Amino acid sequence: MAFERFKKLDLDPLIAKQPATPRDSARQMVLHRDTHTIEHRIFRDIHEYFNPGDALVINNTKVFPAKLFAHKPTGGKVEVLLVRPMQKPNVWAVLTRDYKEGITLDFGDGLRAKATGKTENNEAVLEFNQEDILPFCNAHGLMPITGTWEELVEQGYIDGENLVWNGSGCLFTLTGSAEEGFQAEKWASGLGAYFFTGCTARKSADGS
Repeated sequence: MAFERFKKLDLDPLIAKQPATPRDSARQMVLHRDTHTIEHRIFRDIHEYFNPGDALVINNTKVFPAKLFAHKPTGGKVEVLLVRPMQKPNVWAVLTRDYKEGITLDFGDGLRAKATGKTENNEAVLEFNQEDILPFCNAHGLMPITGTWEELVEQGYIDGENLVWNGSGCLFTLTGSAEEGFQAEKWASGLGAYFFTGCTARKSADGS
């Protein structure tokens, strides 16, 4: 099936902007593999499809305060966004504007991390001096901002008309020509990180 066919679909009206009230009244699509048919139900009906011995897997993942602040040996302030843990629990891939391999960052309260390299996605790799840093994140971290492009515009983080970031800084990876329009692959603001695909921006008269 050609991927181009999906680009023509207007899915935005089908994406829920707010959770259903009550929560178990959300729509549920049931795929019957034996008859290759689709049935539309309500989530509260899910018990009708369980048989003895079936296992229900519950996804209880949630966003955690992944934005941390540290100081370099020179005293300068650095902000770090934790992306994911690596092979060891105390080694994390992170996004940061200030990176220098071998540098040690001081997060306070005894938490320190050494920059040991970069991932294949050009993320910085930090090795912390504590095995479990989540308690520190919960106590001192900031929550990343999430939402659709339209929601971020409404909240004032993006100027939807000129596509200008209103946060405290902007890091991005761009491909293409600024004159002809270019793709924004990864945006990171001073308050969180966002990943946009299929969007374009224009270079304004003042060069921004």
